[in-house]
Amino acid sequence: AKNPLAVPSLPLALTIANEWDYQVDYIEPDSMPLMKIASTAIDQVNAEPEYVRENCLRYLRNDTVCYWATDSEDDRLLKKNQEKKWKKLHEWIESEEGLGHKPAFTTGLTFFGGLPHPPELVEEAEARLERMDVWELTMMQSVTMEAKSFFIGLAVVEGALTAEEAIDASRVEEEFQIEQWGLVEGGHDMDQLNNGIQIRASVVFKDML
Repeated sequence: AKNPLAVPSLPLALTIANEWDYQVDYIEPDSMPLMKIASTAIDQVNAEPEYVRENCLRYLRNDTVCYWATDSEDDRLLKKNQEKKWKKLHEWIESEEGLGHKPAFTTGLTFFGGLPHPPELVEEAEARLERMDVWELTMMQSVTMEAKSFFIGLAVVEGALTAEEAIDASRVEEEFQIEQWGLVEGGHDMDQLNNGIQIRASVVFKDML
């Protein structure tokens, strides 16, 4: 796109410039995560914010952190990990600082029309998205899509979770599978890397606004 590359703060501008300084023989977009967020905000989110809001809300309807393991012997360890990694997030969601309501949840069943969250929770979620500027909305979409969770995305944008907490919360089932069956090189390790880059970059971006 031909839009000017202009960001809200000098520290962020200097950090993006530093990403460009490391491009030598050819441009490697994957080595410039902050540039990627900035260009997405300027060229895409700014042009279609309503589409981005709706895209984020799609993840709310079947949010990863609302799908709990059962109490069966096979799932017991996974559920214990979920409780450990999701406890802080769910407490925040239900608090006044969060969305103020308890989200719907399930233990294995998929709701094709979306989880039956309280209408008040959905309304507050929509209101939070409406109040976000283009930069916040871009980070929201980035984390939400990577984590497959609206709640994790919102908690990161609003500072309720650190980058490491968000990464842990987003990878509970994947890390459990790795513990049980081992890591597949070129698969699991790349997923871990990409997940960490996307979420950490969004947090750094937020902190520099």
